[in-house]
Amino acid sequence: MISMDKTYKYRNGEPAHIICVNRPTSKPDGPYPVVSTDPYDRLITHMANGRQFPVNNSQWDLIEVKPTIMVSAQLYVYRDDRGRITICLNHSKEDTKRYEDYDYEIVGIIDIHQEIQDGHGLYTGEPTKGGTI
Repeated sequence: MISMDKTYKYRNGEPAHIICVNRPTSKPDGPYPVVSTDPYDRLITHMANGRQFPVNNSQWDLIEVKPTIMVSAQLYVYRDDRGRITICLNHSKEDTKRYEDYDYEIVGIIDIHQEIQDGHGLYTGEPTKGGTI
C-alpha cells in the first residue's frame, strides 16, 4: 500500500510526489485511489499498490525510495613466495605485520565504494548465505 509518509519514484527513475492515497471514485473501493504528480506537474493515478495498470509494468508505477548509505572497504592483495594470491578484506595493522613476517608481498590495495540501500548487506548477527558488494 502506498503511504503519504514514504518517498517514491516512478519506474522510469523520475521523482514522484504523492498528492493523496484515498481519492474518492465512482466505485466504493475505487480502483485508482492514489494520485501523484511527476516533475512536469502531470497528474497520474495509481492503484493502492502503486501500479498504474493491473497487468504489465508501466513507467509510471510507483517504487519506494529507501535511504542509501555509502559503504567503503579495502581489499589487500598479497602474493606468497610460491606465487599464490591471498585477498584480505579490511584487516588490521597486526594482520599486515603478520603477512609481512611470512614473506607475503603486497601486490595491491583495492578501494571499494558502494552505495547500498539502508538495511541491505548490513551485519545483523545472523550468518549470511553469500552475496556481492
